Amino acid sequence: MKRSIFTLSLLMLLSLTAFAQKKKEIKVNTAEELLYALRSDASTIVITAKEAINLTETLDRWYNSGKLQEETIAEGVAQSDIFVNDDEDGLGLVMIGLKNITIKGKSPKKPAEIVIDPRFPDVLKMDHCENITLENLVLGHTVQGDMGWCHGDVLALVGCKNTTVRNCSLFGCGVCGIEASNISNLLVENTEIHHCSWDAIHIHGRNVTFNNCDFHHNAGFMLINVETSNVTFNGCTLRNTNGTLFDEYSIYNPITMNKCKIIHHEGLGSKMDLVKIINCDVQIDEEGEPDGYSPLGGEVYDDEGEEMEDYGEVQEGNCDYYDDGE
Repeated sequence: MKRSIFTLSLLMLLSLTAFAQKKKEIKVNTAEELLYALRSDASTIVITAKEAINLTETLDRWYNSGKLQEETIAEGVAQSDIFVNDDEDGLGLVMIGLKNITIKGKSPKKPAEIVIDPRFPDVLKMDHCENITLENLVLGHTVQGDMGWCHGDVLALVGCKNTTVRNCSLFGCGVCGIEASNISNLLVENTEIHHCSWDAIHIHGRNVTFNNCDFHHNAGFMLINVETSNVTFNGCTLRNTNGTLFDEYSIYNPITMNKCKIIHHEGLGSKMDLVKIINCDVQIDEEGEPDGYSPLGGEVYDDEGEEMEDYGEVQEGNCDYYDDGE
């Protein structure tokens, strides 16, 4: 009898736990549903949309109706909400002070895509947020007409703690794939950062780890720009790049490259004394041509080293500075 009561109590507890977990999972299918769901302690937001979610029309409508305000309203005020960054050519989404949220696509094989049309604002900015996870997502600026520079980043983090980016793809022409300022405890894993036009990453903070990430087809001044302490790259690949990897303008504190693969067309840079390389496969072709273009106005080359007449074809879904056949 006692065993039966115990068993029944255990089943009830498991059922209540499962119900509570299920209740905290919010499924969204549109930009409007996603914006409504972005609240602290929302737990897991699962994006089920089959097509890319373009935030631009909804951000414009909510902003014009007064439902969303500019992020400057929140300066110096202790509040948590979503705002917009009203930049020169449009709006970007800003999360301020939000905590304990996971935003994810259904699976790594079925990621959810979030994009914006304007080129000046960041695709997604998080300001002083904590315990945020982005998973199974594709983030970037859309392709519009002829190619131009993006002035905004793909993912911007300011003063955030405990941020995880997992199984994501961050594509340019965003200036940086990840621009992070005064952050702590950033984990990026199984993520690709590609076709960005300035830095692949620009990190200022502490305790940053990249696991099994793929940095490719990025072009700019400094591909890896780190002004932080305790930064480690494990099992990452850096390839098809044009720009400086590690120099005096980008590396200010020691970083560790562990079991990484680096394929570059020129030397690694002047700050190799701050780069600890452990069991890495490094392939340098100082005589070869860069695979890509320089936003400073240098020549443009394809994967075979042949000079191209223009900035390459615009590939579907991103701003492609490279004619790489993909």
